[in-house]
Amino acid sequence: MERRGISGFKETRKARGSLRTQTESKLSNAEKTMKDLSPLQLRASKAKAKAQIQEIETPKKSRPSEEQIVSDEDMDDYQYTKVMRELEVVKQELGLLKLDMAAVLVEKLKAEKPIKKENENEIEEQKPLQLARIETLKDQTDNVEEDEREEKARQISSKIEQTKKKLKDILVDLEHTRELEFDTKSNSLEGMDANFQRQEDLERELEAAEKELAFVKEEGFQYLTSMDIIRNELKHVMAETSKLKKIEEKSDSTVENLNSKLLQAKAKLEVVSLTAEKAKSVKTNLSLILEHLKAEAEKAKKEKELLVKESVNMEAEIQNAEFETRYVEGRLQAAMEELEVVKSSEALAMGYLTENTMKTRAYEPQNGSSITISKFEYEYLKGCSTGAEEIANKKVAASQAWIEAIKATEKDILIKIDLAQREIREKRLEEEREAYRTKRSSSGKRMIIDGDQVQSRRQKWEKNATTLPRKPKKRNENLTPTTWKGNGNDNLTPSNKLSLAYENQA
Repeated sequence: MERRGISGFKETRKARGSLRTQTESKLSNAEKTMKDLSPLQLRASKAKAKAQIQEIETPKKSRPSEEQIVSDEDMDDYQYTKVMRELEVVKQELGLLKLDMAAVLVEKLKAEKPIKKENENEIEEQKPLQLARIETLKDQTDNVEEDEREEKARQISSKIEQTKKKLKDILVDLEHTRELEFDTKSNSLEGMDANFQRQEDLERELEAAEKELAFVKEEGFQYLTSMDIIRNELKHVMAETSKLKKIEEKSDSTVENLNSKLLQAKAKLEVVSLTAEKAKSVKTNLSLILEHLKAEAEKAKKEKELLVKESVNMEAEIQNAEFETRYVEGRLQAAMEELEVVKSSEALAMGYLTENTMKTRAYEPQNGSSITISKFEYEYLKGCSTGAEEIANKKVAASQAWIEAIKATEKDILIKIDLAQREIREKRLEEEREAYRTKRSSSGKRMIIDGDQVQSRRQKWEKNATTLPRKPKKRNENLTPTTWKGNGNDNLTPSNKLSLAYENQA
């Protein structure tokens, strides 16, 4: 269907162009022939008539011979016949032009009816097909019209040159005849009487020729008026074609606008579908995130409860540690007092022994340089000194170790308290955020967020959760600050260890 419509449209356009070119060429040729031939023929006929009248009226001194008169008559007859032939040719050309004009008008009317019908049918049925190929056809028709115009201009210029050559030849012949007539005027006085009748005949013929020329002029004017009418019709046809072109251009613009609107509507539909899909994905992601946040909130609540319990236990342990430290300090002070009592008793014993030894030495002779003491005294003195040093060292080491253990436990407890406080703050912030989000969701203000943004925020939250300090692992849940490692007695308190040290000392 598309190819048939295009071929029909091309044929109609070609038929229009051919008819237009034929009519324009015929009109231009007819105008030029009328303009070129009618004034020249009138001038030639008038010149011939004047020459013949001058031949008759001018007196001649010398009479020509009979042969010359015969030759002059032959020349006049030849010129007359030539003029009549030219008139007949002009009449024939006018008749042919009239016939051509009538045929052109008939062909035009015949061609316009099917063209109009075809145009109407094609415009109604094949508008979209024509609109799609109008631009290419316009270019082709413009090129064809330009070529045809150039060919017409060439033909017209060649015809003009031919007519100019013919006119030049006619003028040359007229000048030659004038010269011959001027030569024969001197010898034509003898045949004046004989040619008087001929002059009258020539005048009559000239009048008839003038009438015929006037009739030809009238016919030429009628022909020109008919040509003007045809031109006006052609202008009307051109205006109709321009209107059709404008309508086609408007239809092209409307089609383009409709296509652009369709494309915009398709783009909008695609955007709407994409937004709907994104909204669905965001909805699912938000539901998953809400579930995840709810689970995390429950976990946070549980961890908060555990942290509160641990903080309570830590406070109790701190109180126990403080109580034990106070108890140990009291025991240490008691031990120091006992040591002072032992030292004082040892000092009294040493004083008593020194007095006894001095008395014994005073009673003994003072000849030797050595002093004899009993083995018991020697061992006692030796053991007391070494035992006192060992006991003192052990007590000092035990007290230092106990102090360090207490400091370490206090540091651990403080660190745990700080971590618990931080986690409690973070949990509170998360709970506040969840409450704010739930309020926003309940109030109807839905924030449409892309899935990529939600995933990025989720990753950020996970990173922040990983970077925050976690609760330290419990070394030993049953380990209390009072426990102390050393010498295989792991489950003994420092007070028990001090009592064991005193027992060992004793």
